[in-house]
Amino acid sequence: MRVISGEKKGFNLFSVEGYTSRPTTDFMREYIYSVLQDVDGFIVLDLYAGTGALGIEALSRGAVWADFVDFSSNAINAIIKNLDKTDYTEKSHVYRKKADRFLRSCDKQYDLIFLDPPYDKDLVNDTISLIFTHNLVKENGVIVIDHSSNEAINPEFLKYLMHEKKKKAVTVTLLLITDNKGTTDENL
Repeated sequence: MRVISGEKKGFNLFSVEGYTSRPTTDFMREYIYSVLQDVDGFIVLDLYAGTGALGIEALSRGAVWADFVDFSSNAINAIIKNLDKTDYTEKSHVYRKKADRFLRSCDKQYDLIFLDPPYDKDLVNDTISLIFTHNLVKENGVIVIDHSSNEAINPEFLKYLMHEKKKKAVTVTLLLITDNKGTTDENL
């Protein structure tokens, strides 16, 4: 796995040891950034971060800050090694927490949130709901969800649909949050 564009283009990233992760492919990352275009100045959240490749790619392309969240010790070790390798430790923070606990205690807003939970564990809609409930995405911010094609995004969230790409068993859905109120549990 490598950084595909920006100032760290071509940097090879460490994998997560002993982890059954399925990193977002170069093809899907290219797709994501062909839709996003510009992330200069963005504050980014990489949830279920794995290797941290999505957040590191954003930093390489001009984001100013990235928070990385994962619960696996092996993932945290890989993220820290990758941030050290790319010299992004001063532009980031790594949290060893479960995503739901992090979201419940977070008091920041983000321009871009990457959401890449384990597939087929019914985490997608609950995590999106927490993002909205705690008002964690800025107005005109984007949520990028890498999910199993078997897990449908709740129709209430699809009012923000910006783009979607399906490739075999994987779907990447991008939501453009046009208001910062979002959806709360009462609306579901």
